[in-house]
Amino acid sequence: MSNNNEQVGPRHVAEHLNKLTAQQRQVVELSAQITEESPEEIAYQHVVLCHLGFPRSRTASPTFERMSGNASLRLEAGALSNGFEWVPQALPYGSIPRVIMIAAITHAVKNKTPVVELGRSMSESLRRLGLSETGAQHWRNVVKQSQAMAAMTMRLAWRTGEEVKQFQGTPVREISAWAHRNPEQLTLMPSVITFSLDFYQSLERASVPLDPRAVSSVVRYPLALDIYCWLAHRLYRVRDPRGDFISWPALKGQFGSEIADPRNFKRLFQMALKRVLLQYPAATVKPRIGGIVLHTSAPPIASASSVVALKVRGGK
Repeated sequence: MSNNNEQVGPRHVAEHLNKLTAQQRQVVELSAQITEESPEEIAYQHVVLCHLGFPRSRTASPTFERMSGNASLRLEAGALSNGFEWVPQALPYGSIPRVIMIAAITHAVKNKTPVVELGRSMSESLRRLGLSETGAQHWRNVVKQSQAMAAMTMRLAWRTGEEVKQFQGTPVREISAWAHRNPEQLTLMPSVITFSLDFYQSLERASVPLDPRAVSSVVRYPLALDIYCWLAHRLYRVRDPRGDFISWPALKGQFGSEIADPRNFKRLFQMALKRVLLQYPAATVKPRIGGIVLHTSAPPIASASSVVALKVRGGK
């Protein structure tokens, strides 16, 4: 243990880094890079999806709902044709649909078009945001989640003053894809997604800028990815100099509807928050008895205030 007079220099930092695993070292180095350098590119997510994410684990129910403050989300599972019959799809869940949506919205916002070309393959787009796994099972999961997203119906609603605005329908109007002729080997893989006009117009007015390096760092942890997106939109809107207090029950209602035990949710949330704060150095989030306190912080991307038009209000 160092005494108070000992200086901590580059050698000490290097020795500390050498004790870390390769993955831990990568996280620390990326955190330093985010602190010192602006990203070369910017990613975007819909403001409501920053507050209300997809299921994080598989659900047997064909519907899923989340509510947070003045915003609500409802997903309904659908079906896709393989050219021979309609095949029921489960609801999308986990990291993959979150990253697919971020990739597609980013393309739509940057190119000002509802027609989204996801590259020659879905893998190209997902790797840019951190899903770089290989192997047949991983890409079978990507295919399955792509199918689920293509078939689902999404309902988004939010209040602005006395007015309630909502998007209702499928976010995807058209998909260019291919499928095996064998219905038992359904492998629909969208190469072009066309957003419905309503969804495209809503994200034009309400897109939250994200640092893609941070997204790639937490992408394997759906709860951490949800928290990062939430803080990216929430923190720079804190107006009270004392901060905004968010209780554990409120956090569980927003992020932990699938987790029965409140103590387990608290433990998982705290672990995920630590991952997020490493990749969002400007964020100021402090613990308090009964919950956490959000303090005014710079957004991950400096131009955020000029991009986001919609204000999602409320304690959460």
